[in-house]
Amino acid sequence: FFDKLLTDMTKRGRKGLEPTHDDVTYTLQASYNLDPALVDVALMTVRLERLEKELPQRIIGQRFALPQIIKAIRNAFSGVNDPEKPRTIVGLFGAPGTGKTETVKVICELLGLEMRRFDMTAYQNANDGPKLMEKVYAFSKEFPFGVPFFDEIEKSHPNVQNSLLVGLDSGIIEAERDSDSGGQKKTTVATSG
Repeated sequence: FFDKLLTDMTKRGRKGLEPTHDDVTYTLQASYNLDPALVDVALMTVRLERLEKELPQRIIGQRFALPQIIKAIRNAFSGVNDPEKPRTIVGLFGAPGTGKTETVKVICELLGLEMRRFDMTAYQNANDGPKLMEKVYAFSKEFPFGVPFFDEIEKSHPNVQNSLLVGLDSGIIEAERDSDSGGQKKTTVATSG
């Protein structure tokens, strides 16, 4: 990392200078495709405060669920979670039309996180697990801190659910030819209803 940092500093006209917080942030963002807020604690703090204020205003009728979701997300970004496990896994359960999908979209928007929706109705065959894991793996590589969103998880085949649960529990996303521990950085969301 240090060599990359020095190379980036040279490209930016800062050769021979002492690395600053901005230099480190720039290299982390460029090297790992990270959102600035995930590198800058102050910015993430502002985003979490915004989430606490705006989420209840934008999602109506969930006054009991939203404080629990916000608490889980705050805890996830506090840095005290197990580094060997995913940052947090949020399950949203309820009848159709109760705002589960919209809640996920708004959370990702307010936190500035990339979200990828996996429609689990597309994985109803017993052998669909590898197909799903390939897509999750590709997303994890592209967006290490992105939010994989498994929508209507109950509609996928039990074998698919089992392979997904193993990956969520371990934080290791396994594709056919490779594996990635990027799941350990993830906030993962699943809905059912």
